[in-house]
Amino acid sequence: MRTAGLKLLRLSAEAAANLIPILDVAADAAMALDVADTVAQFWRLAKDVTAALDFAQNGPRSFEDLQVPSGDYEEFSSYDDFVKRESGQQTISKMFGAAGDGYQYHHIVTQGGANAKNIPAEQLQNTDNVIRLPTLLHEAVNGAYLGESPVKGMNMYQWLKTQPYEVQREEGLKILRQLDILK
Repeated sequence: MRTAGLKLLRLSAEAAANLIPILDVAADAAMALDVADTVAQFWRLAKDVTAALDFAQNGPRSFEDLQVPSGDYEEFSSYDDFVKRESGQQTISKMFGAAGDGYQYHHIVTQGGANAKNIPAEQLQNTDNVIRLPTLLHEAVNGAYLGESPVKGMNMYQWLKTQPYEVQREEGLKILRQLDILK
């Protein structure tokens, strides 16, 4: 709502600038760009909402339902190798591509921060750690990581970075269960 309000205020200011000679051309160009950006954001949000509502209609999922479709466990040396990327003329094999419209990939054990240095990439970038979630639910999960942790003065994300992989994984799965994403 805040973003929409700021966008409306900006569009109003640009419309008012049309009353001033010379500024009117620049204001028209800026307004056209803002309108195009607003329309694009609306369509992204519409896709995100549709994906989240479709997901929510079927209730919590099993872990296997959240995993990327793969016959077997697969691990990768980087996140770029996990998603569809091209390296020069060759396409890297064993790729899953983008998560899809209204979806994002989520790492149960986060890939950044201290984990990037302390945990092997293959342990972070694999089909048991990366799941597919609707974008809006992914944002809710990320928000939960900002909640309270067992240590006063640290949020869950800060605290988890100090824990071993197994603890981070269990807490990540616990958050998914608390949000009724995972059975």
